[in-house]
Order: sequence, then C-alpha cells, then structure tokens
Amino acid sequence: MPKEGGVQVRLGRKLFWCFGFVVILPLHSTLAQVVNASDAEVARKKIAEARTALESLKGTASTLEATTRSMIAEVRSFPVEKIIVDADLAFQDGAFEDAATLYKEAVEYPSFRGQPGYFRALFRIGESLFQLGNLLSARTYFEQACEPAAGEFMTQSAARLFEICTRTKDFAPCERRLDLMDKLATPESLYALGKYLYARGSKEKAMEFFGRVPSGSVTFGRARYFMGVIAIGSNNLDGALQYFSEAATTNQKEESEVKALALLAMARVYFQKGQFEEALKKLKEIPPSASCFLESQIDMAWVYLRMNKENLAIQALDTVLMGTSSGPLALSAQALKGRILSRSKKESDAVRAFKEIAESLDPVVNDLDRLVNDPERMEKFFAWVTQRDSKFFEVTPPIGPTALKWLEDDEAVGQVMRTLSDVAKEKASLEEASEMADELLVTLRSEDILASFPAIKENYMRSKELENRVLDVALSAAKAMEAVLLGRLEGETLAQYQEAVSARKKAQEGFSKVPSDYDAMKKREKDSNESLKGVETEVFKVETMLERLRKEVVAMEQWLADARARRAEELTEEKEKEFMGQLEEEKKFLQESLESLKALKKDIDKARIGIAGKSVLLADDDRVRGDLWGALLKEASVLKEVGRVQGGTISSASEEAGSLIEECAKVAKQAQSSSSSLEALARDGAEEFERKARAERERISEMFAELKKLEMDARLIANKEGREVVQSAAQRIHDVLLEADVGLVDTACTKAQELHQRQEELSARVGRLETRIRTAEALLKPRGGEAVEQKKQEGVSQ
Repeated sequence: MPKEGGVQVRLGRKLFWCFGFVVILPLHSTLAQVVNASDAEVARKKIAEARTALESLKGTASTLEATTRSMIAEVRSFPVEKIIVDADLAFQDGAFEDAATLYKEAVEYPSFRGQPGYFRALFRIGESLFQLGNLLSARTYFEQACEPAAGEFMTQSAARLFEICTRTKDFAPCERRLDLMDKLATPESLYALGKYLYARGSKEKAMEFFGRVPSGSVTFGRARYFMGVIAIGSNNLDGALQYFSEAATTNQKEESEVKALALLAMARVYFQKGQFEEALKKLKEIPPSASCFLESQIDMAWVYLRMNKENLAIQALDTVLMGTSSGPLALSAQALKGRILSRSKKESDAVRAFKEIAESLDPVVNDLDRLVNDPERMEKFFAWVTQRDSKFFEVTPPIGPTALKWLEDDEAVGQVMRTLSDVAKEKASLEEASEMADELLVTLRSEDILASFPAIKENYMRSKELENRVLDVALSAAKAMEAVLLGRLEGETLAQYQEAVSARKKAQEGFSKVPSDYDAMKKREKDSNESLKGVETEVFKVETMLERLRKEVVAMEQWLADARARRAEELTEEKEKEFMGQLEEEKKFLQESLESLKALKKDIDKARIGIAGKSVLLADDDRVRGDLWGALLKEASVLKEVGRVQGGTISSASEEAGSLIEECAKVAKQAQSSSSSLEALARDGAEEFERKARAERERISEMFAELKKLEMDARLIANKEGREVVQSAAQRIHDVLLEADVGLVDTACTKAQELHQRQEELSARVGRLETRIRTAEALLKPRGGEAVEQKKQEGVSQ
C-alpha cells in the first residue's frame, strides 16, 4: 500500500503536474484575458483621445484649405484696384520708392494694359522715379506715356521728357518725339519745351513757346525770366526789363525764388543803364529768405559805391560776410570791402583784407592752373566726379578742397559736375537693379522659390506643422496597440506585425529630428543662419582692414594734393611719380579685394537663401514624413488584419487603431494638398516674377546701352565744355585775386603818393624857409658894409 500509495502519489503528482500544466494554460489564458482586457481598455482610451485630437485637427485642416483657396483666388482675381489704391496712397505720402514698385506691379499685368488708369500708372512710375533722381529710368516710362490715348498724362509726360533731356543734355529721346510740339498746350509743357529749345540754341523758337505760357500759371514767372535772359543776350535792355518785371509780379508760391531772381536781374539792368536809385529800389525788395539775397547785397554795395555812399556799401558787404564766412561770395565781398577801406584811408584794414584773400585764393589758383594746363589731370578730375558716389571706393579729387568748393559753387562748372554725377548715380542705380534682378532670377530658377514669397511660405510651413501633429496622433494610436499586441500575437501574424513596427520605429528616428511646429522650423532657420555668422565675422574683419587701407590711400592722396597746392619744394616730379605709382598699386589691390569681398558676400547670401528655402531643409522633412507615413499605413494594414484574426476586445481595438491611422493619413493628405497648392501658387508666381525679372533685366540692359551713350556724351561735354567752364571759373578767381592784388598795389601807391605829397610839402616849407633866410641876409648885408666902410674911413683919417 505504501508503495502503491507512494506510486499513486507520485503518479498523482505527475498527473497533477501534467494536468496542472494543461490546467495552468487555461488559467494563464484567463489571467492574460484579464490583463489584456485591462491593456485593451487603456489602448482604446488612448485611441479615443487620439480620435478627439484628430477631429480638432480636421477643423485646422479645413481652415488651412480655405486660407489656401483664398490666397489662390486673390492672386487669380488680380485686385488691380487695390494695388492702385495702395500705390496712390504711397505716392501722396511721398513714399516714391514704394509707389513706383506698386504701380509697376500693376502695369506689368497684360490684362491691365489698355484699361482706364494704365497711362496714369505709367506716368506716376516715371514721376516717382523722377522724384527719386533716377532720371534715365523715369525717362523710359515718360516715353511710354507719350501717346494720344494717355490724354492729359501725355502732356505731363512730354513736359517731364523734355525737362530730363534738357538736364542730361541727351536730346535723342526728344528728337524722336518732335511731333509732340504742336500738341503741347499746358503751361508746364510749354515751359519745358521752351527750356529744351533754349538749351539747343533755338532762342527765337524758345521765345515763342515761353511767350505762350499764360499769365497766372505756375510756370509764368519762370518763362518770363528766361525771355528776359534771352533779351539781355540780344542787348535789348528795355525788353529785358519788361520781361523781368512781369516775372517779378508772379504771386505763385512755387515761383518765389524766380520773383527774387527777377528783381535782382532788374536791378542789374538798371545799374547798367546808370539808374542807381531804381536799381537800389529793386534790390531792397528781395527778401532775406531768398537764395540770392546775399548775392544781391554785393550788387547793393556796388550801387552805393556809385552813389558815393561808402559806409552803406560796407554795411551791405558786412551782411554778406555775416551770412557766409567762406567761399567765392565771401571772398568777393571781402575784396570789394578792402577797396572801399583803402579809399576811406583805412589802409591797415584794407591790407589785412587783401592779404586774407590772397592767402585763401593762392592755393585755389595753383590748383586750377594745374588743372587747366594738364589735360590728363582734367580728365582725372571729371572721372573723379563720376566716381565719388561709388559705394566701393571713394577717391579724393585731384584738386584741393577749397578749389573744389569754388568749382562746385560756380554755376557753370556745377552744372557739368551735376550732369556727370547724375550719370554716375544712374549707373549705380542700374547696377544695383541688375544685381537684384539676377539674384531674383537665381532664386526663382532654384528649388528655393518659397523664399521669395514669405506669406505663402508661412502657410506652407503651417501645413507641415499640421501634418506633424496628425503624425503624432497616428503614432499615439500605433504605440498604444504595440504595448498590447507584441506579447499576444504568434506565427506569421506576429512576424508581419514585428516587421511593421520595426519599419515604423526606423522611420520614426528620422521624424524625431524634424521640427515639430512653425516656431521650431523658424528657429532651425535662425540656428542655420547662425552658422554663417562665423564667416560673416571674418568678412567684417576684412572689411575693417580694407576700410583702414582706404583711409590711408585717401590720406596719401590728400597729402599729395596739399603738397601740390603749396608747391612743396621736396615734392619733385620724380618723387610725385613714385608716390602716384604706389597709390595706383594700393588702389588696384584695394579694388580687387573689394570685388572678392563682394563675391564672398554674394555666396553667403545664396547660402542664406538656401537655408530659408524649401530644398535644403523642408524637402528633407517631406522625405522623412513620407517614409513614416508609408510605415504607419503598412502597420495599420497589419492591425486591421490582426483585428480580423483575433477576437474579443483586442480585435476591435486593433481594427479601430488601424482605421484611425488611415484616417490620419487622409487628413495628412489634406494638409499635403494645401502645401502642394501653395507650392504651385509659388511656382506660378515664380514664373510670373521670372517673366517680369527677365523683362526688367532686358529693360535694364537697354538702359545700360542708353546710359553708355549718355556717359560718352557727358565725357565729351567734360572734355570740351567742362574745360571751358573750368577755365572760365579759374579766370573769375584770377579776377578776384587780381582785385586783391590791385587793392594792395593801390594801397601801397596811395601810401607812396601821400609820402611823396608830404615830401613835397616839406620841400616847399624848406624852400620858403630858405627864401626867408636869404631875404634876411639881404637885409643885413648893406648895414654891415656901411659900418665896415665907416671904420675904414675913421682909420684913414687918423
């Protein structure tokens, strides 16, 4: 029994363990069902939360779609009226650069051509550019607006066209439109045409157009003033007085300066005719606020001199000297004052005034003499005029600052210099516009088109943010099921699921590096830009060094100019040539370095555009998201298959998770559709912008060709008229210096004459004294003789 019992016990144990093993499995299964039921509920709860989040994101996707449709509709509808309104506001506020940009945006749309307001927009582009000083660019648009269909804007554009041709001395555009002459009738256009004809030497024809400007118009005074100038040239003084008188009667606010100039001109005519009281009367009518007031005071001093009122003349000259302490006007006043002081027996004051003039003008005369007598130096001077506004290199002029001031203040020389400067500014403006057009074309032709459209790019990035958030929802559902299923599945189903989870996790590694939201994307751009700061810092250091070198070169050039002006003995021709050679090498090195630096900056800008654009960063994000969606959809398919194979709560949770992931993918496709639409919008805009940029670059190329002609004309003017006007200015300075020298000589002669007169007076006094002495001797001589004779007689008698 015990043995048997023992066996039974052992057998029972085996059976127990055997059955226990069999029983344990169901017990374990029951326990697993409890655990899995609990996990499944957690998973289903997480899936429900994910679905709630997805519903919210669906609303965001709908809003994004609506915004995208609105942007597309706005672009396709082309609200030209809104653009014109914005342009008009900018124009009225004096924001001419913004106005020109907006008007150009309107006129460059083919559908706007020929519509009401088209020629008005063309004129306002030209006027905005004209106000900005871009005369050549403005001329292009004024020419386009010189069409009969433009109506009133044709005459306004023609007036500006003739004015620009007169100022730039490039008359070809006006010669192409001489047919407009008979069609111009507004005061502004008649005056502009008269000035154009005057500049071309057709003074009789100019008189005709000036004469047609009606009284009371804003250009009446200017037209009559020009007629007076023409009459002076014909020595018709009475006629000139009449025209100047009419110009002086204008009450237009815009013509206050013309009124003052007309009064000054009348005073000079009266002075020439010897009517000093009338001249003085007109000069006193010129207000102190007028730009010609100080000049009129010198005229007033001459009038007082002719009237023998030296004290009043000195008062007028003191007014000039209080108003300006340097420059041609002050020196002229000082020279005249010295002459008056000399005549007033104030020789010491006169000598001091004349010496100050001589000391001030001697370097100027030396500079201008060298300039006039050296054709190469003259050419360099006018080359400097065209380069002095360069942003890359600021060379010093081949003359001293005082001589330069004289030339700039001289009306004739100043006009030539302004013409050359205008050409240089136009060239710089065109070069800048050309660079901008090239950079825009580079950007538009690349994959970085979003960088050119900030508003589109922002919405594009918002769509990517939405897609990221939808991915997070899908991932939450996948992760919730992963915690439940990996310990439950077996066989082929388990292998498929493990493969799907592995692929998703691999793709998820890349997604973890993608910026999650808009702010993170912008921060990434900023951080990427920070990487360029090191290079930019080095560039800045190089710029600093080059700026220092530039200042050294300028200082050396200034030293040479000063040494020439003072005729330094140590500056021999060989030494000057040596210095100039060194300077040229330094300047060449500096220019090459600046060009290299400019190229480096351009490369940095291109890198920054790449960072801001789509191809470098955003495209990588799309690839990562695409891989992750592919893995998630495969996992969703496996989850739905698990739901069909498995039963119970796990089945429904698995199927629900798979459906949710697929639904997330659909919402993501909505976001992708919005971003694709935005990309297409940017691409269409890029094509349109590229068309405009190409047209702009073509227009710039044509303008460069015209500018080259204008530049050559300007150089011819500089070589011919420029030399003549500089010689004329130098002669005027010689006249002032001569007046000072003559004043010194006059003072010396006066002193010598006074000394001679005193000597003559002293000689006369001595002569008179000698006569008196001789008379006294004559009176004394007879008496002395009689006394001696008497003594003799007395001696004889004794």
